[in-house]
Amino acid sequence: MTGAALLYKMFEGYQSTELLWNDNELNNLKQLKLQSSFEEFKPKTSKKLRLGKWVEQFVSFLIQNQKKSELLAESIQIKNGKITIGELDFLYVQNKNPIHLEVVYKFYLYDTAKKYDNPLEHWIGPNRKDALTLKLDKLKEKQLPLLYHEACTEILKQLNLRLQNIKQYVHFKAQLFVPYNTNVNTSLNENCIVGFYLSIEQLDIFKNHLFYIPTKLEWLVLPNDAVNWLGYDETKYIIEEQHKRNQSPLLWVKQGNTIEKCFVVWW
Repeated sequence: MTGAALLYKMFEGYQSTELLWNDNELNNLKQLKLQSSFEEFKPKTSKKLRLGKWVEQFVSFLIQNQKKSELLAESIQIKNGKITIGELDFLYVQNKNPIHLEVVYKFYLYDTAKKYDNPLEHWIGPNRKDALTLKLDKLKEKQLPLLYHEACTEILKQLNLRLQNIKQYVHFKAQLFVPYNTNVNTSLNENCIVGFYLSIEQLDIFKNHLFYIPTKLEWLVLPNDAVNWLGYDETKYIIEEQHKRNQSPLLWVKQGNTIEKCFVVWW
């Protein structure tokens, strides 16, 4: 899957992903829901981008397609002298209200290997290098407060924005994965749970299934049958090679007309 077809599927998958929490606030962070668009996504660049940058392009497209919305600036580098101290994702006006929006799209697995004081700490990245609570803290303590740094003063002036009028939100989407054959109670949006994870030893359970290993960009794509499926032995070999690099691949697992998503973790 490449080119325009891939972007179409990525945009479709992005829009189908729900916000990580439905309530207005989590850790004092306010979610902002954007209206879906049925327009064909048009990329602003022909360059190859990583997944996070494509997500930002999708959000930019949605903002510009909302009624009574004006996008003022995006990916705004904030510099203190010659040193870049951070970036503001989006500044725009919606219904005459100025908004600073930070965008997040993550993949989290519910870790049962450790005990945590905070239930949210269970949610970690597939390679154990990331965690939901760390991202929430970064948003609250660094990314959102950046707007109030003196280095932003001139930028806001150029955009004719008054700091005291700007409302701050996050647009935080995620795909959640729970241990295989396990139910998890969470305060987060349960509709974000889209699959499971297991060890490579447990993969034997699916020995008679077919597999597809999506590229990182395809992690956004909804599972579908229009791919080249692999058998168990070939899939296991590829996974073992990735595990040697402490990488946990995402799989599509197919049996009959059913396709499920799962991570095979190295840890």
